[in-house]
Amino acid sequence: MKLRKAIETILSLWHYRSIRNSVHEVRSTLFFIFPSWQVGGSERVHAEIMALVKNRQPVCIITTPQRHVGFRRLFARYAQLIYLRRWGTKASFKQKMIKLVADAINKQPSAVVFGSNNLFFYDLLPHLRSHVRVIDLTHSITPKQEWCETYSLPYVHRINQRVVLGPNTLETFKAIYASHGVPAALLARFTIIPNKTGIAVSLLKKELTGSLRVIFVGRDSEEKRPELFFRIAEMCVGKGIDARFVAIGKFVRNWNHYTPYVSFEGEIRDTERLVEQYRQAHIIIITSSFEGFPLVLQEAMSQGVVPIATDVGEIPYYISPSLETGYTVDGRQPDDKIIDDFIAKISYLQVNPFVWTSYSSRCREMVGEQFSEERFETEYRNLLLNKGA
Repeated sequence: MKLRKAIETILSLWHYRSIRNSVHEVRSTLFFIFPSWQVGGSERVHAEIMALVKNRQPVCIITTPQRHVGFRRLFARYAQLIYLRRWGTKASFKQKMIKLVADAINKQPSAVVFGSNNLFFYDLLPHLRSHVRVIDLTHSITPKQEWCETYSLPYVHRINQRVVLGPNTLETFKAIYASHGVPAALLARFTIIPNKTGIAVSLLKKELTGSLRVIFVGRDSEEKRPELFFRIAEMCVGKGIDARFVAIGKFVRNWNHYTPYVSFEGEIRDTERLVEQYRQAHIIIITSSFEGFPLVLQEAMSQGVVPIATDVGEIPYYISPSLETGYTVDGRQPDDKIIDDFIAKISYLQVNPFVWTSYSSRCREMVGEQFSEERFETEYRNLLLNKGA
């Protein structure tokens, strides 16, 4: 880790002149400040937002060191990329870069800055002049509320508009504001914009005959907790549950000991290949410790895949037996209890295929009703271009 940081620091110093020149030469009035171009749901949403205003030639500033190519080409299709390397995170570098970026933004008339998921964005805000309009997007609230949801509090008076994915996140912010003495009047700056589903809703009714196909789609990261999925698969096989388990994503840690129970399909960036995986699947598992409303959940549901997920973020608002859209599990329990609860739900659907069929149809309907492409695109365009203000 230390060696990697040292190498990245040297590269950052080597590239400083190029970064500085790119910032100085900026002529756009639209600035996106994101932490990463890695492959993930949040990053795909960021790309979709930038795509809506690509004719305005926006600038996208990436604030943290990147280890993989990820969605770099996708981001570059919609915006001019400025990659800060360690200039966006290293304490002894950061203030110099904040001043450079702020100066470039302040020179632009009617500038708009849109940020999400990174501290550089919030540290920049005190340096922006009053004519610069500021918007942030919160995808999810972390379990201990120790990330952007509280780091942003000293700057809330400077944030003109705040976007969240649903009512659960808004309610959490109401409690955060109240406990930190933030004026309730500032809650009026929040707006809810659900993510869109970029995959057309399937018109085909699915049937459950034979083995269940259970999928996990996500990163090998601490908050996604893929190890719970692998243990669920192992225990289901041990209990004789007729199910096949498939993991889709880049898993950097060594999970080879789970290959007897899980088929590892690797990272899938091609939409058609991913849709085919959804079409074959019956259940999607979300084991995360925190989420907003995962894009993979929307995509899978659009193809009639039934979710079983931890009760985090906006998931309980959309997923429940009362809505006939799936099941949630208490994600704050000990791991063994979480696993047992997931297995119980999988087993129930296996022996009650008529329930699965009903839920599958309702999932497709809900995606069409709740995650409109038209709403997403209209509301973000209006927000970024200040229409209807």
